[in-house]
Amino acid sequence: MRKLWPLVLAAAVLIGCGPDNRSRLIPLATDGTLSPPTLLGYAPGNGLVALVTETGNDGNRQLALWRADSTGAVWTPWAGLGRTSATGRVALAVTEDHVVVAGVGDASAEVTGGQQIWIERIALSAAAPADGAIEHTEFTSSAPVLSLAMDAPLSPRAIARLFLPAAAEQPPVTGNALESATPPIVGESTGVAVTLADSTLRGRPGFPAPRALRDSLPWVHLVYLTREPDTRTKQVVYRHSSDAGATWSDPETLAEGDVGRPEIFARSRFRRTVDVCYPLGEFMHYRSSGNAGEHWLPEKEIRLRVAAGSSNGIARHERELLTICENDLHQVAGAMSLNSGYNWERAISIARQCDHVRLPAIDHGGGLFWVGFSQGDTAVVVRSTVHTLYPKQWNKSMFAARACCLDAPDVAALPDSTVGVLFGTPEGEVFFVRVRQPAH
Repeated sequence: MRKLWPLVLAAAVLIGCGPDNRSRLIPLATDGTLSPPTLLGYAPGNGLVALVTETGNDGNRQLALWRADSTGAVWTPWAGLGRTSATGRVALAVTEDHVVVAGVGDASAEVTGGQQIWIERIALSAAAPADGAIEHTEFTSSAPVLSLAMDAPLSPRAIARLFLPAAAEQPPVTGNALESATPPIVGESTGVAVTLADSTLRGRPGFPAPRALRDSLPWVHLVYLTREPDTRTKQVVYRHSSDAGATWSDPETLAEGDVGRPEIFARSRFRRTVDVCYPLGEFMHYRSSGNAGEHWLPEKEIRLRVAAGSSNGIARHERELLTICENDLHQVAGAMSLNSGYNWERAISIARQCDHVRLPAIDHGGGLFWVGFSQGDTAVVVRSTVHTLYPKQWNKSMFAARACCLDAPDVAALPDSTVGVLFGTPEGEVFFVRVRQPAH
């Protein structure tokens, strides 16, 4: 760590010094006890959540959740999960009031074929979860890598934007009466989720609430890569939960053959749209569902060439989609769709530095797509689109840190056109930095 601080200070100079905490590298701990995986999520109203590996005084390693407010200035340990798992075999999803962690571990001896996928779900609160507050679910599958996403119910603020204050003569609309028609579009949710069956709202005639709004628990969407026993055939498998991970749908195969690591994004306004990307052969492919994973549209090939073993990602804003991967030229490449995945633009190079760029991560927030990646052994770099009105225009690369990144960095879009970046170093440290979008 002593050797790393000059790099830390150099990074502060590169991305701006001063009292603004968005430009400082912040260690989660300074005793060398933290290491990857480094996964990051943001919960409006509840701040930042990081998933890392802690090494105890006895040398035992376990996954743990750390918390900070939205500035990321001060981090504290929040919950130990009592499990271990490597990057690519663990996933984190965060909504306003829930955290779900999924991972892969060895199955019991009597199970043939392989491994178990375990799910830990925790309600977000200021206090650390008490004994028994972490709920567990497990199911067996040979799952080398997995990806997780959560789509939360609309909050009171979002509901208020949907059901505009009505005139005095309009009757209040409640509970089960709010089912049948398609509502107008609302913004991203903030605040605490509620169950509409216990609420009274004034609605606009002809715009009742969708049935999904009546649920107070987030939907959880899981996609993973599995291999059939005694064969080389791989499958991309999907499952979902409508009760924050307590119970799960039957597995559904989305793709089969020479498929690679899948990624999933599900953050739609009405918990209906689910987007999945994965390599198949030489190119990235895409599938989507418009009804929370119940039915899937046919597979589409994206003319985005992908390297073997690539880290991939996908994110959505309204009808705009961006999928990213590593290609054979050691670049981070991407392709965009402007019409919900029906057509895809020509592939673009997001990062083409001479150094080996790798391990990209993606998120969306505030109308911006953010991509973070490791550049060789010297830096962690972030790029963003310029504006929601110009989704194909990109800002220049911004150095989040002049430091060697151990394993994959992660990004989480934050308010005020900023992004949080979490990464680990070979010195046994995990750092957070908040990067601002360049001014125009």
